[in-house]
Amino acid sequence: MKKIFFWLFILIFLSLLTACGGGGGVGGGSSSSITPTGVSLTNPAIGTNVATITVQAQSFGLSNNVNIPTVSITVCQPGSTTQCQTIDNVLVDSGSYGLRIFSNQITNFSPSFIQSGGGTVTECVQFADGYTYGPVANLDVSIAGETASNIPVNILASPNYTYVPSTCVAGPPLQSPASFGSNGVLGIGDNINDSAYGLYYICSGNTCSYQNNVTNSSSFVIVNPVSKFVADNNGVIISMPAITAATGNSSASGQLIFGIGTQSNNVLPNNANVITPDTSNYFVTTLNGTTYNSSFIDSGSNGLFFNTNINLNPCSQSSNWYGFYCPNTSQSLTAQITSTNNTTASVSFSVTSPLDYPNSAFAFDDLAGTQLNGNIYSNSFDWGLPFFYGKQVFISISNSPYIAFVNN
Repeated sequence: MKKIFFWLFILIFLSLLTACGGGGGVGGGSSSSITPTGVSLTNPAIGTNVATITVQAQSFGLSNNVNIPTVSITVCQPGSTTQCQTIDNVLVDSGSYGLRIFSNQITNFSPSFIQSGGGTVTECVQFADGYTYGPVANLDVSIAGETASNIPVNILASPNYTYVPSTCVAGPPLQSPASFGSNGVLGIGDNINDSAYGLYYICSGNTCSYQNNVTNSSSFVIVNPVSKFVADNNGVIISMPAITAATGNSSASGQLIFGIGTQSNNVLPNNANVITPDTSNYFVTTLNGTTYNSSFIDSGSNGLFFNTNINLNPCSQSSNWYGFYCPNTSQSLTAQITSTNNTTASVSFSVTSPLDYPNSAFAFDDLAGTQLNGNIYSNSFDWGLPFFYGKQVFISISNSPYIAFVNN
C-alpha cells in the first residue's frame, strides 16, 4: 500500500499483497568457493550471477522515501547489442512478478509493442492507492551477467497510450517515477509470471477489450525475468547487511544472487529456516497471541506492517510518518513464523519511532506500521525490508515454491 512515505505493495483483485525502486549492477569474475553455510556479506558472493542492491537517498521527492532496495538493469531491443538502455533506481520486489519500466527511462530506442487481435496489448496493475498502465513490449533484459531474451515487459505511462480503460482506474494514477517512487519494478517473487494477477487488454485507439483468458502460456504475459535466464533460473537470494547504528544507516549495500544450488555461490545452507507457503503464497505469523494467516515476505515493503494488540502508539495523522508506529521507547518483539508443514521459526525484531530518525539515514531495521485498510489487511503480517537486514533470504521459483532465511 503506497502512501506518502512509500509503503507500497501491489493489490491485484484485492487478493495479492505485494510492494513495490535504483542502484548499480555488478558482474564479472568467476564463482568463488564457499562453506556449506552459504554466502554472507562477510564472505560475499562473486560471479556473473550477482548484482548489487543499494538502499540510499532517492531523488523522487517523496516524503520518508526510506528502505528502498534497488538495482540497475539493462534492456535492449531483442537481439540487439546497440539499441540498449541501462536503467538505475529499479525496485527489487520479492512480492511481485515481472519487469515494469517507465517509458521515459528508455530514450536510446523505441520498444516495439506487442500486437494481438488487431490491437496493442496493454497491462494495468492496481495498487492500494492508485494504478499503473501501459503497453507490453518484448525486450532482452540483463541484470549483472544474466540475460532473459525476448521477454514481455510492461512499459508504463507510454505517451502513445494515454487512454486508460475505465476498469483499470482505481485511485490516482501512479504514472511517473516521481509519483511511483522508482524508475521501475523488478518483480522477482516465487511465480514465473503474473498471469493470475495482471489486468490485460487489447487496445485500438480508445477501444480496449479486457482479456479474461490470460494463462501461463499466453505469449504476452509479463514474466519473472529470472525464470527465463539460461541458468540460475530457479530462484534468487537477497543478502543484506545488518544495520549497525541505533538510528539507522545512511545507506546499505547488499547482493541479489541468482539461482539456488546452481553454483557454489548460491548454496542453500543446512541451517536455513525453510518456509513453505500455502497455495496463495501465504504463511502464518503469530505475535503476542494474534495469528496472521495471510503473512508474506516482501522486499518491496519498506517496513513491517501489521495490526496488533500491543501498544505501539501509532504516529499522529498530522505527522509525515502517519501509518507507522511511534512508540515512546524502542520495543523488542518476537514473532513465530509457521510453515504449512508446521515447522516454526522465531523472528526477533524491534520497533522504534521514526520521529527519532536522523534526516541523513535511509536504511532502518526497526521501522514498522499498521495496516491502515483493516478490512483487507487485518489478517496479514507484511515482513518488509527490515526483515531482510542481517539475513540471506532465499526465494525459490518452482511448482513447489518456498522461502528460506538464515542470518548473515
